Amino acid sequence: MLGLYAFFYACVHFLLFFCLDRGFSVSSTFTEMVKRKFLIIGSTALIVMIPLAVTSTNAMIKRLGGKRWRALHRLAYLAAIGGVIHYYMQVKADVRQPLVFAAILTVLLGYRLLDYARQRKPAPAPVAAKPKA
Repeated sequence: MLGLYAFFYACVHFLLFFCLDRGFSVSSTFTEMVKRKFLIIGSTALIVMIPLAVTSTNAMIKRLGGKRWRALHRLAYLAAIGGVIHYYMQVKADVRQPLVFAAILTVLLGYRLLDYARQRKPAPAPVAAKPKA
């Protein structure tokens, strides 16, 4: 649900920009995106979230299979990083809040990496008993 909420928020965020700031003009939106790189990063993060939102139902999880679904949903990490970069680049003066978001994301992703490394660590080989002489 949190991922779907993030996708919904990003869609509303983009639609408000497209409607209120760009006046429904596709060409104006693309021109602005070329000028401001943070818009490209934010839009890319939004596009990355589309397959995640589409495949978030139980039926899609069954259709894809758990292993492929989990592999696809690792794109959430890319989308989160893109969102933080988008926010940081967009802020002009006080970057403290985007840096706090970046720190929180770094801690969360760092935890995921440590957990992944711990699970991948091979089990120690069993020690063979020495025969008695």
